[in-house]
Amino acid sequence: MQKRRILIAMLEIGDGHKSPANALKKSIEKLYPKKYEITILDLAQELGSKIFFNAYHTCWTKIGLNLPESMHIIYTLTNNKIAQRAERILLLNLINKTKKYLIKQKPDLLISTHYSMTHVLSRARRKLKIPLISINTDPFDSHQLWARKDVDKVITFSNRAHTQLLRKGVKENKLKIIKNSYILDHKHSLPTQNKQKLRKKLQLTNQPTILMSAGAEGVSNLKLFVKKIIQNNLDYQIIFICARNKKLKKEIERISTKKSKTNLLVLGYVENMHELIAASDLVLGKPGASQTFEVLSKNKPIIYTSCMINEFPTLKFVTKNKIGWYTPTTKKFLQLLNKIGGNPEILIKIQEQIKNFKFRSCTPDLAKYIIKTFLKPTQEF
Repeated sequence: MQKRRILIAMLEIGDGHKSPANALKKSIEKLYPKKYEITILDLAQELGSKIFFNAYHTCWTKIGLNLPESMHIIYTLTNNKIAQRAERILLLNLINKTKKYLIKQKPDLLISTHYSMTHVLSRARRKLKIPLISINTDPFDSHQLWARKDVDKVITFSNRAHTQLLRKGVKENKLKIIKNSYILDHKHSLPTQNKQKLRKKLQLTNQPTILMSAGAEGVSNLKLFVKKIIQNNLDYQIIFICARNKKLKKEIERISTKKSKTNLLVLGYVENMHELIAASDLVLGKPGASQTFEVLSKNKPIIYTSCMINEFPTLKFVTKNKIGWYTPTTKKFLQLLNKIGGNPEILIKIQEQIKNFKFRSCTPDLAKYIIKTFLKPTQEF
């Protein structure tokens, strides 16, 4: 019996759209072994639309991550139907190439984790009768570019994102909402050892530990924060994740801790983030969806040190519900550390508040929903 084909389209800028795609693929393959042929594709790169991809990648890594304030202008100017129509012209060449690809490959189901790829697939699949699912990877926000009416289902992760799509014309029967959850790799659902045992396993010292993650591209302002901790001779263990940024890794490794109580461990791209989170007391980073839910699913408080406009709703959700903080300056960050150091009960209280939300990975449930709803499995499933 020939395997039914699933195409998951994403755009590889950072890991914000790639990670959910990978997690969903793994979950479907685990739940339904050898039943489906699943392909994850960056349509822009694989089908030869390099100009489009490079424009997106440059906007994200060179402008957005380094100058987050600039993204406010871009976000505002494109959050309307005019920009949505203009995107169609920009993507016309990729749409035509994707249509040829779909005719040749004959997938049975299309899934997208990026709004532009949803646009491409929705136009390319016309007359081909292939179901299309769009997954909104901004859990607490729905920009106009996510508001596609010509899809079969849009997955959202909050009342806010759901309501915004309704107001922008997407019909209720095309929406599915999953609250307090996100698409995470199965590793983040696995039970972990207690903090002390994990630290021993990972060869860490048993002292207050802060995990700093500069995101998949390794671009952030965290270098300033780790320097301040060391300069102030604070008794902390810092685990600094540089991800793909080799230059940043070398820069952080050159930071001296000789005259400080601070211990510094510098890592590149890691595969055991779930363990590093569990071994830490605090996590510093930006309000990316994957990182936020990875941390909250482990009942750990998160501190944001920077924020882009599309991430602000996530930041607002976390700070409003008092399950994390926003300290955009090193001064505010040090004040918070001193406050926590003088009152350890603060962290205990925050963790209890996080537990009340019962954050989790929805990946297995979403995988089951997708297969049962759109591929009508036979009784053998």
